[in-house]
Amino acid sequence: MKRISCVRFVSRFCAVGDAVLTASPAFASDPTGTFSFLYTFGMVLPWAVISLVVTAIFVSRGSYRSLRKARLQATIGSAIPLTGLAVTGFDFFVVRRASTPWPGIETVLICAGLCILACLAGLSPLILHYRSTRQQH
Repeated sequence: MKRISCVRFVSRFCAVGDAVLTASPAFASDPTGTFSFLYTFGMVLPWAVISLVVTAIFVSRGSYRSLRKARLQATIGSAIPLTGLAVTGFDFFVVRRASTPWPGIETVLICAGLCILACLAGLSPLILHYRSTRQQH
């Protein structure tokens, strides 16, 4: 029964998102930045928040003494934001119409900037590990 309600929620969310995006004048004229915007705000930002929360939990327990563990978490934390940069590049270089070089560029730049910040948040375990080892010596 829970799966059915989850599926209904996702389908309603997608239908509302589709109606809003289709009705917007920016989407009607040039879809540049739409997919990267949805991916950034739907996947990258929640992923960065989760990554920062997990990092804060590990820091409070003092778990970044191992370089291997820090590298593993940094790799996992940076995977989705790096994919977001690829999605943003795809959105700009493939989806953008050649006749309109600049419409949608602000969305692409905002999404690229947020993906870069999320990558830095994903790399925070490595930064914290190097900082803790430097303070010990």
